[in-house]
Amino acid sequence: MPGYDVSRFPNLSEKEKSEYTCSICRDIFCCPMTTPCCLQTFCEDCITGWLQNNNTCPYDRERLTLDKLSRAPRVLVNMIGNLNIQCDFWDIGCRDVVKLEDLIQHNAICEHNEANRPKTCDVCYSDKTRDHDCVEALLEAKCIANDEIDLLKRNVKQLKIENDNFLITIQNMSSGGSESNFGTELRKLQVHTCYIRYQVTSQFDD
Repeated sequence: MPGYDVSRFPNLSEKEKSEYTCSICRDIFCCPMTTPCCLQTFCEDCITGWLQNNNTCPYDRERLTLDKLSRAPRVLVNMIGNLNIQCDFWDIGCRDVVKLEDLIQHNAICEHNEANRPKTCDVCYSDKTRDHDCVEALLEAKCIANDEIDLLKRNVKQLKIENDNFLITIQNMSSGGSESNFGTELRKLQVHTCYIRYQVTSQFDD
């Protein structure tokens, strides 16, 4: 991955920013790699991406290939690891600031990490719903759903009654021998059947 966003590091001094910033992505080093020609350091992904399209160092333009890169000195890696950084889930509520070297471990157990959330209600972890009661909300949703089901059943029952009445009318017209009236009522039945299907479908869609 490219570097870590500079804004995630509270109290980062200008000196630290200057020393630990990748000149390609302009963020704090992630998996720093060093070039042999000028001993400049870049994020691993940044310099790898650069060398996929170029064959020179982005700093001094000397010829450079991937196999010539080396891991940054341990002392530099340790200093970067000691920087304080905001949690990856800062934007959705976590207010923990940890050392960069501990970030992966923290993210794995952070309560704001969706992977760690218990399978309950989706709104429980919103800052605006701290007093949200899952059980009460589910019971309320169940009552609303039951009311909608009852209404649907009544509508379907009424539509079936209307459809049966039309069928009786058609049968009477057919036995009466009036072909013109029979054709008219048949067309009405076809239209009404389409209407019934629409009503039932719309009830389920809602």
